[in-house]
Amino acid sequence: MEFAEKNYKIKFSGRSVELSRGNSTTLAYRIPYQTIIDDELPLTIDNNFIVYILVGKEKDNDKEVAYVGKSKNGIKHRPKSHDDKCSNWQYCYVLTQFMERTFFNDGTIQHIENELSKVIGSLNRFHNTTLQTSSDTANPSDKEYCKEYLDEALEMLFILGLDLYTNTTKDDVDEDCEESSVTDIKNIPNGIYTLKRKLKRNNNNYISAKMQVSDGLFTVLETSEICTIDGPGMSDETVMKRKSAKIENGILKEPVSFKSPSAAGCFVIGGACNGWRNWKCEDGKDLTKFLKTSKK
Repeated sequence: MEFAEKNYKIKFSGRSVELSRGNSTTLAYRIPYQTIIDDELPLTIDNNFIVYILVGKEKDNDKEVAYVGKSKNGIKHRPKSHDDKCSNWQYCYVLTQFMERTFFNDGTIQHIENELSKVIGSLNRFHNTTLQTSSDTANPSDKEYCKEYLDEALEMLFILGLDLYTNTTKDDVDEDCEESSVTDIKNIPNGIYTLKRKLKRNNNNYISAKMQVSDGLFTVLETSEICTIDGPGMSDETVMKRKSAKIENGILKEPVSFKSPSAAGCFVIGGACNGWRNWKCEDGKDLTKFLKTSKK
């Protein structure tokens, strides 16, 4: 998996890890499950509104198990109540926000919980024990915020060791390490792909863009609509490309090329973007269908 270059800040507290980025609203944590059970959490998570993912393996097989939950009362009150769903939980991944710039509430954490459960349920790598999530009560405006949040959150989880992109099993990777070392980007066929997003910072207006893929190069085409208001999650290189690109009244006047679909998506929306899920094929499906799913 390739992402646009970003400067993340990593903080270690014992075996727990906190991941953040300067102008981002996203905070992600990887915490050993036993630390939560023993009430020996060495780090402080100030925001009581969290979404968490438990990951482990059953003791009698190697199948990965996952559970997605949420809490509005902090981390100590919920994750350790799910021992009945797995005999060997290993890590708890927590998603939240800085208190001074949060939009997390009952509705948004329900929506993020639902979306993450769908992502995990779509992968054959996990036994998803999240049987039912709460009703999604987030308003349409907050859902747009959630979508931008999840774009970066999935990347941060990946950096912390939780891959929610690749639809494969560990055995597939181990048995075919030569093939798995080839970047998934090369699996995306040459052609034209589209991105359409409604952005709150763009006055809740939709932007629509086209991208041409040609032998591993991702080119945002002229006449694409570009959000001209910068948001969090862009690399310095993307910021510079947005400044130097010929954009008039939000319309791109000349093509701009990138090395990954996420970098191209960041350029278009002006913020964190999971290009694998935002760029669509002619059939309406996203680019994740081109990720390697099994040994050829």
